[in-house]
Amino acid sequence: MNNTECPICKIKCNKEYNLKDVFIYLCVKCTHRFSVLKESTKELYNEEYYLDKHKNWFDNPDLNLYNKILKIINNSNSSNILDVGCGNGNLLSHIYTHSPKLNLTGIDLSASKINADIKIIREDFFNYECNETYDFIISLATIEHIYEAKLFVNKLYKNLDSGGILFLMTMNDDSVLYKLSRFLNKIGISKPFNRLYDKHHLNHFSHKSLKKLLENQNFIIIKTIFHNVPLKSLDFECSNYLEYHVNKLLTFVIFLIGKLSRRTYLQSIVVKKS
Repeated sequence: MNNTECPICKIKCNKEYNLKDVFIYLCVKCTHRFSVLKESTKELYNEEYYLDKHKNWFDNPDLNLYNKILKIINNSNSSNILDVGCGNGNLLSHIYTHSPKLNLTGIDLSASKINADIKIIREDFFNYECNETYDFIISLATIEHIYEAKLFVNKLYKNLDSGGILFLMTMNDDSVLYKLSRFLNKIGISKPFNRLYDKHHLNHFSHKSLKKLLENQNFIIIKTIFHNVPLKSLDFECSNYLEYHVNKLLTFVIFLIGKLSRRTYLQSIVVKKS
């Protein structure tokens, strides 16, 4: 695929930003932004990425979101659950604690073994030949790391039972946080922008582009949840104590405005296989 084509609707896009490690393109049709790595850039997911750069994210999981997912699972009478990109298994452990009779499976190239009753597959989801289907699939903060988003969603669709449910979470490029970072970048304050459009995030979904991607795969939209994360889950890159608390306060205000305007940092979408 031509890497200047929108991964969602396949039209040719113009370059919007030229950063150190990536070019960022904007699709005027579906408002999707996507990053293309420069030839000299390597995208590595090593121990530093998981345990240092995003330590707070993994140490302080969003239990409020986990409980919402658990409620949807229970209300749908699902029993066979797959977590794609399960990481250290925080979500699966939470589900098991409250519903130990569910059949739980997680797949991740760097997954950790959690519990003898939770099946862990240490494989790349794209390359793994799965002979089993599931009635509920979860994927949190994974699709933004994958350039071939259409192929990823297609594989999720194929691994769902007919009538099965997918819970998909990713960042929200329409959010107050992202919009503010783009404005600040224009006036020369680039740190928030560079942090959000890091080389590890290849797809930056607007709500429109995420819905379009899923509807094109024949998923039926059930509901969308606009939400933030607990502030303690964020990793602030600060040089001193004062800068840390100023950034934390500013983020709290931005998150509050985003919540009131339904332009939150994250978006989760619940869809059903037709």
